[in-house]
Amino acid sequence: MYPSRNRLLAALFSMALVVPAAHAASSTDAPYVVEQTRGVDQRITYKSLEKYGPWDDRNYEVTLEDLALLPDDDQYLNRVPAFFKILKRKEFISEGFPLDDVYPREIHFEFYIRFGGLMRNGQVVPKSLGKVYYPTPNKPNFPAGTRDATVPMAAPVEGEGPLAIGNNETAIEVNPVNPLVVIAGSNGSGGQNQNWSNDGGVTWNSGGSLPSTCCDPALEWSVDGTVAYAATLGNAAGGQLRATVFRSTNGGMTWGNRVDVSTGDTDKEFIHVDHSPSSPFQDNVYMTWHQGNVMHFARSTDRALTWSSPLVFSSSPTGIGSDITTDPAGNVYYFYPTLNRSGSQAILVLKSTDGGVSFGAPVVVGLLSGRFDFAIPSMESRRAFIYVAADTDPNTGRIWATWTDNTPASVGPSGSASQNVAWIRVASSIDGGATWQLAATPHAAPLPPSTSAVDRYHPWISVDQGGTVHLGFYDTRHSPNRTGVDFYYVASSDGGATWVEETRVSASTSVNITNGQEWGDYNGLDVNNGQNNIAMTWTDNRVVGASPLQRSFAARVSNLFSEPTFQLGVSGSTDLVVCAGTPLPPITVNVSSISDYDQPVTLTTPNLNLTAFGAGSFSVNPVTPAQPAATSVLTLNTLGSAGTNTYPLTIRGVAGIGPSEMTKEVDLTVATFGGVPAAPVLTAPANGAVGQSTQPTLSWSAATGAVEYFVELATDPGFTNVIFSALTENTSVQTSALADNTTYFWRVTASNPCGESTTSAEFSFKTQPAPGSCDDTQVASVLFSEDFSSGLGGFATTGSTGASTWAISTARPSPASGGNAALAVDLTTSSDQRLISPSIVLPSDQSPITLQFWNDQDLEVRTAGGCWDAGLLEISTNDGSTWTQVPNGAMLTQPYDGNIAAGAGSGLQGWCGDPVPYTRSIVDLNAFAGQTVRLRWRVSTDTSVGSVPHGWYVDDIRVQSCVTSVQADLSIDKTVDNAVAAIGSSVVFTLTASNLGSADATSVAVTDALPSGYAFVSANASAGSYSSGTGIWTIGDLDNAQTETLEITATMLASGNYLNVASIAGAEADPDDLNNSDSVSVVAADPGSADLSIVKEVDVTGAGFGETVTFTLTASNAGPAAATGVAVTDLLPAGYSFTGSSASTGSYNDGTGIWTIGSMAVDATETLTITATITLTDAYLNSASIDGNEADPQAGNDTDSVSAQPSISLGIHRDGFEDPAP
Repeated sequence: MYPSRNRLLAALFSMALVVPAAHAASSTDAPYVVEQTRGVDQRITYKSLEKYGPWDDRNYEVTLEDLALLPDDDQYLNRVPAFFKILKRKEFISEGFPLDDVYPREIHFEFYIRFGGLMRNGQVVPKSLGKVYYPTPNKPNFPAGTRDATVPMAAPVEGEGPLAIGNNETAIEVNPVNPLVVIAGSNGSGGQNQNWSNDGGVTWNSGGSLPSTCCDPALEWSVDGTVAYAATLGNAAGGQLRATVFRSTNGGMTWGNRVDVSTGDTDKEFIHVDHSPSSPFQDNVYMTWHQGNVMHFARSTDRALTWSSPLVFSSSPTGIGSDITTDPAGNVYYFYPTLNRSGSQAILVLKSTDGGVSFGAPVVVGLLSGRFDFAIPSMESRRAFIYVAADTDPNTGRIWATWTDNTPASVGPSGSASQNVAWIRVASSIDGGATWQLAATPHAAPLPPSTSAVDRYHPWISVDQGGTVHLGFYDTRHSPNRTGVDFYYVASSDGGATWVEETRVSASTSVNITNGQEWGDYNGLDVNNGQNNIAMTWTDNRVVGASPLQRSFAARVSNLFSEPTFQLGVSGSTDLVVCAGTPLPPITVNVSSISDYDQPVTLTTPNLNLTAFGAGSFSVNPVTPAQPAATSVLTLNTLGSAGTNTYPLTIRGVAGIGPSEMTKEVDLTVATFGGVPAAPVLTAPANGAVGQSTQPTLSWSAATGAVEYFVELATDPGFTNVIFSALTENTSVQTSALADNTTYFWRVTASNPCGESTTSAEFSFKTQPAPGSCDDTQVASVLFSEDFSSGLGGFATTGSTGASTWAISTARPSPASGGNAALAVDLTTSSDQRLISPSIVLPSDQSPITLQFWNDQDLEVRTAGGCWDAGLLEISTNDGSTWTQVPNGAMLTQPYDGNIAAGAGSGLQGWCGDPVPYTRSIVDLNAFAGQTVRLRWRVSTDTSVGSVPHGWYVDDIRVQSCVTSVQADLSIDKTVDNAVAAIGSSVVFTLTASNLGSADATSVAVTDALPSGYAFVSANASAGSYSSGTGIWTIGDLDNAQTETLEITATMLASGNYLNVASIAGAEADPDDLNNSDSVSVVAADPGSADLSIVKEVDVTGAGFGETVTFTLTASNAGPAAATGVAVTDLLPAGYSFTGSSASTGSYNDGTGIWTIGSMAVDATETLTITATITLTDAYLNSASIDGNEADPQAGNDTDSVSAQPSISLGIHRDGFEDPAP
């Protein structure tokens, strides 16, 4: 028979306590030997017990009968030794529940609590919860609970499990008077689901679904705990949503008294109650929400029975995802992330000092890398939401805020899930929100986007009575591909300088469910008024049975800081590096008081390795804990004998005596180096690589002994022009944006505290050509082109519905070819207008293949994002039998503007510039190489607003590939010395003929016949001859890279604008016909006229509300005569507030908007700058015009305009509800 459970347990505890269980340096990491002779039953080979778990000296008490309890296929547990497995099986048998399957998930925690950790060589070093609960000679009076815990450490999880009802997006609030009463809410079947508990969250009961509601739960309590509030989005007439509040007077069991607080379509509401006894507004209830991304606020002074008219923050930047907190003085703080369409995004806070009657101007809490949301692998569909949560220290009034953001190394909202990493930011203010300081990151430093990165997101925050900050958040560290999450908890009691070790709260990793909600938008967390634990809720998708099941989960975590104690930490990194034989950088030790603990703390460095370290000392010792933290500086020398190695360094703090003694430790790692590192070896891009990205990632092999690397990138092999450099600890770095089709040189130097390595070998690479271009070893081969000069040509409009208006128009000629363009009008009626190309053969052996076309857009944009009316591009590979949309990823320039919200193209992506002038679109067609295709330009319109008579202009369509340059490529360039000439004067045209190909050209001739309006005077050719009668310049042979010029002098005969065109041709086929002609215009003007022109520019085209922009006006006189009485009119419209001006001549009157210049000589140029502040969130056009006393031969250049495009309301709804079409 095996020993009884009690006898075995007694033997094990006796064995554990015979040997001092101190924090010894030997133990689990030291070598050990299993000594067979020490075992109590020599029938067992004790070494064989390692197949069940790690070795522990207490295995020597196991007998053969004990071992029979373990099945042959017993699972190996890497933290639990055999003796404890046997003990647990005996205990389960004695309790009537024999274990016949897997062990409990938390069996390792129980092992640590009861036995501290593994015993080896007769010593135990407590691990994990063993540090909290296991008795040692320094703290024998167990149980001391968390008071004896070493900080940082994980907090004990008291329990976790599903709520009674609810699926996703959760909130939780503990009753402020009776912490046993807790309410929770979440999205679920039938609307917002409510739960209640009367045992502190141990068990949960259903409070039903709030009638006629949607989602976004938010909860609160009145100060006396008699009234519970549930805020939600309630359904209103017509299906719109309202910010709605329900009340409960029986602890959340039932709900009623619905009040709709908002009056328009609403999203992302939240609720807050002022609980401060010192506040003149105690028990006020505050609500926040947004309507069309404009932030709103309301307050109630009668416990949510009636509400004030909403405050509308229309002059503040737009946003979505807000929260409210109040300080002990009753000041209200309103937080939200901005939604600026361009420029920097930020977390803002607005402050009210009168109980929410009015608010001051917004203050920036912290800048954002992202905007609104972004994809990550665990939330690739709904996307991680940039939401802000806030709370206040009820005693000191310190204000806290936390939010999700994508890391600076991420691509951001436009990037794919694998290109982004989510992290959590925390900030606080100690001066009433005037200034803000970022806290230390509450988790490990984020890695660059990769499969090894970890995402942390959707935090919620609560601050307890002692000032400890508590956070809960999602974490993907247990999911190798970053698609699954766990819920984690972390806390700080030293103002965010350090954080306790994160606690995994969820017992099982949840898998990704792509159901549109995934993990919802936020979680819940609240500290109970008794301070003994923290309640939290989250969306949980763990597998139940064979499939994942989405449920709302709740948990309770012990508050490590609920009793007076102290916290020990260090400033800066705990990973130190030093050259052996030199001192460590001074280490500042922080000793923080928790709940007014004031016993002196004695600091030591136990178990110091004397072969690596010399003498050390603390500047202050002992230290009396304080808040903020008291400090002492540790100075410590290293020895030359330390070499290149890594050593542990422990700083211990001990306070109190006897039963009240507390011990805290901080573990540091010291890396010493015995010399400089080896030189790095470059790996990618390979030396001499071509076609590289214009923002490549440079990579190299890790160099032995390296701490960091210095990377240099230059345009020359001598590195005299270094255009990019970086210092990094990684073995790769992404460069800044580089030029197209350019050769670069790079090298890397490694360093550590002892110095720098020799520099690596130098590598070079060449970037890819610009989109639509060929590199310098290729020439373009035109596969298809159409400029509509002869009508629609081979294009068809079959299959169109509604009015089909694709036709030739001269209203807006393309800047590439002028003349005709194809136009589909943006109608006010429903239509699907189609323009279909002839068949185009795409070769399989020529790359890249691109479609290029010029287009001008005047299509109805949707202010909430996307398009009402739009153009799009489709392709067919079966002669038009079926069509697919060319995806956004193929757009090398000018990507689609967004989804089409109505009409025939509804659900597709489209272009909807409103307006966008002619732009050259370049589309990647490589995916269709080797096929015959047809292209289709479509315009989809809805039944309302249009842009008649304009719409989508398309011109100069060209499909080309690139081929190795073995052809002659002729080009002609034409210029004129005076674009505005007086009648009777002479002008000189210069023609430059070139062969850009790799082969010679023969029989080359240029045709340039002077049109009416010019009289030929003379010609001067560098080669060949020019006949004024035929207009032909005969060159003959033109070798590759050869250039010849011709000058033609002519006299201006009559007023008018005369276009002069030159074209070049040879005997050989030309792969690129776009450079075979060129033209210039000359305006023949009355000798007494003056051609005045004005050009207007703005320095920031995407400025945000409240930002300053500078307009620059350039006035010019092209002659032929001097101008007098010149004045420019530029009156700033609404939306801009004048700040100042500066003129190169004359003066500007901001009241009349007139810049008085006076006289301007021929070819004179003058400038004026006007600075203004953007005061409204809309797009306002600013125009300028110029005039003088003389006749102007060209009126078309007398006006110009520009818009700074301030941020506008985007109408984004997080829960999928969109603005109606106008």
